[in-house]
Amino acid sequence: MTQTKLACTALTLTLGALLAYPRPASADMNFSPAVGIAIDAERALRDDKPEKSIELGEKALKSMDLSPNYSAYVLNNLCIAYAQMTRFEMAIDTCNKALRFDSDDWRFLNNRANAFLGMGDPDAAITDYEAALEDRPDNQILKDNLTVAKKYKQYGSVPLSFSQRRMRL
Repeated sequence: MTQTKLACTALTLTLGALLAYPRPASADMNFSPAVGIAIDAERALRDDKPEKSIELGEKALKSMDLSPNYSAYVLNNLCIAYAQMTRFEMAIDTCNKALRFDSDDWRFLNNRANAFLGMGDPDAAITDYEAALEDRPDNQILKDNLTVAKKYKQYGSVPLSFSQRRMRL
């Protein structure tokens, strides 16, 4: 497969799953002002406004008025927003923080892996995709992303910048 075709495949597969939002169960939602801000941050992310999403997500976290589950959800969305802006180190850092709340959440691992792939580190991405697949062995998103990461590793190509692609929700 040519590098151009590989990049197109990556565009379709890898980032189609980047925006995996693990919204906390409604029983965990206390509808404090911080939760409203977090919901607005998600809406901004879905509207392809990552800068606004980061601003609101950080504000929600600083309020210290979120449950642990909701904090992890906000951190995961921050990871996605940073990746959209090609700030991959920040994306990885925020995914790491989300993983402190739930160390095996497949969405957090998937999004961190996507950030690693965006940085051109397929080995780290493969490790995360495989860890996520241990919990979700039938998850097609993870399988597809793992395939793309292995192809990047095999062919030595670096993924297109996330900012050059329109993210799907």
